[in-house]
Amino acid sequence: MMLQGINLKSRTWDGIKFISHEPPQLNHQTARIPRGITEELGLVFNHFAYCIPKFQIEFKEDFYGYAGLTKAWEELQKTHGPVRLNKYFAHVQDRAVVDDSF
Repeated sequence: MMLQGINLKSRTWDGIKFISHEPPQLNHQTARIPRGITEELGLVFNHFAYCIPKFQIEFKEDFYGYAGLTKAWEELQKTHGPVRLNKYFAHVQDRAVVDDSF
């Protein structure tokens, strides 16, 4: 799977690698650590999944059937500072935050 020049199937960590991109699956089951614990330890990552309108937003609207995603994304662009993504995207069920401050 190629994504903006990155071969996701070739990414490895000590023999652990992606066997599929959608849904994302690894060839090794790792222990699940609850989000609250990882946040307290500063173990968070930035996932830029909704940055490029044509390639990410429109694709997800069509592929996943997220009706109105493009319009919701346009509304999200009018915000500043940290906001909960689920306030704009109905399909987001967690506490993911969008922050334009960095």
